[in-house]
Amino acid sequence: MAKDDIAGPLRIVAPKYSFLPILWPLVDEFCRRHPEVQPDVKLDDRIGKWVQDRVDVGLRIGSAPEDGLVARRLFAMQLIVCAAPAYIAAHGAPKSIEQLASHRCSVFRHPGTGRILLWLLKVGGEVISHDLPPA
Repeated sequence: MAKDDIAGPLRIVAPKYSFLPILWPLVDEFCRRHPEVQPDVKLDDRIGKWVQDRVDVGLRIGSAPEDGLVARRLFAMQLIVCAAPAYIAAHGAPKSIEQLASHRCSVFRHPGTGRILLWLLKVGGEVISHDLPPA
């Protein structure tokens, strides 16, 4: 093995569901190119102590979870507002953004503060923030 070959354990941490379809093909391709790498993948939605746990690559939505890490934006994520046909049949479709507050909407919490994050909705060319109760 040459001095510049990539080899050894590679500790990767990523959220369970949001990165699973993205992560597996990348890890597979990387390991084909570098067969001496031993991937150690941990899928975990909690934000751990990556420096202390000696994580080599961590994937998260948002900012770096702790000091001492270098964060790089890989791609923009776009969320969409949608509902199952059965939900719409039972509760009706909202006719405006304001009517979303009377519907059962999923929300995200900031991993560091625990606060519920505002929904950011693009209407026309304008981004509108909307506070929704968790349901």
